[in-house]
Amino acid sequence: MKHPSITYQQTPNPDAIKCVVGVPIPPLPGRSGPRSYGPGSDASGDPLAAALLGIDGVTQVLILDGWVTVNRRPGADWRSIKRGVESVLRGQVVQKMSADESG
Repeated sequence: MKHPSITYQQTPNPDAIKCVVGVPIPPLPGRSGPRSYGPGSDASGDPLAAALLGIDGVTQVLILDGWVTVNRRPGADWRSIKRGVESVLRGQVVQKMSADESG
C-alpha cells in the first residue's frame, strides 16, 4: 500500500503544528469526533495517540479525520518530532487501512 502524504501547516501557537494526512485517519471503534490527549490524559485505548505522545518532545495531540495537531515541549526540535510523527502516521494509518481492506 502506498504511504499517505503528510504536509505541515503552521498554527498561531509556535509550539504546535498541524499535520495534514493525505488519507482519512480511521476513527476508534465505537467513537467519533475529535480525540484530544495531553498531560495527564490516558491515551492507552488509542494506539495512534499513544504512539504520537511517545515521541520525544510531544506533549499533546489532537486527532481528527484527516489531520493531527501535535504540541511540543517548548524548545523541542521540530525536525526530530516531524520524523517521529511521519513514522507513526505512516505506520499506524497504513496498517489500519490495510486491515480494513482485508477484513
